[in-house]
Amino acid sequence: EAAHTLKARNYLLVKDYASALAEVANGVSVGTNNLNYNPAGDITGENANILFSLETSSRAGDMGADGSFFYDDLMNPAGVNTRHHTKTDETARRNYMYISGDGGSTNGIDSPLEPMPIVTYEENILIWAECLIRTGTAGSNNQAAIDKLNELRAYLRSGNAFTNVNGTDPLLYDDFVLADFQNGGIENGDNIAVDRAILREIIEERYVTGYTTYMPFNDLRRLRATDSDVILPIPFNTVTVTNHVERLLYPGDEIDQNPNIPSPLPDIFAVTRANQ
Repeated sequence: EAAHTLKARNYLLVKDYASALAEVANGVSVGTNNLNYNPAGDITGENANILFSLETSSRAGDMGADGSFFYDDLMNPAGVNTRHHTKTDETARRNYMYISGDGGSTNGIDSPLEPMPIVTYEENILIWAECLIRTGTAGSNNQAAIDKLNELRAYLRSGNAFTNVNGTDPLLYDDFVLADFQNGGIENGDNIAVDRAILREIIEERYVTGYTTYMPFNDLRRLRATDSDVILPIPFNTVTVTNHVERLLYPGDEIDQNPNIPSPLPDIFAVTRANQ
């Protein structure tokens, strides 16, 4: 299942949405089948949750949630761009996602024994939902995409998707209906097309769900040139700059041993072919 979701991810990255859609039906089908990095039980050295290790190693203090203004604004009920509304309360997930920076987390995302996601049910469902919208015509798959979003929301409110750190924080993820995405709905306050409003919610959920993974970075590159109406207003996209980071550095071993390495070697600002 993880292999099929990974294939779907790679098809999504190159915008082959039909091929991605063909893979997700065989992808990760339940949360218990997620492919995670599971700390070995020894919280010292490299055996712990990697976020915890970074916080308590020689780089202690270099990483924390303080100053993560856009993400926290999105998850904060008082935020300008808040996700909170009558059907969604992100208090519990916000508290789980908070990175203390000092390794003091008990049950959060940076807890020393907390599994770290690699290929997940959540990602599979969101690829499925997006590709239904991308491959449908004239809104033909709108309800099917909403149904997939509701599958994910059912999982979020089940209490199995993440640890409720405080135990009493609400898990409010009520099902969406088509009216929520129509003009003036809670997910479409600026009157864009219904299918685009659904897609906007999918992309926003990918950003939230993909916290600490490459999913948000991949989406920023994939959507910036073509989907300005649904991409998140992260300052990365709204500040006028000459260059955006488009790729990771090629490691030395890859340069030395892979005969297919690009030549000349592109720098990190060179746009990948799929995202041009």
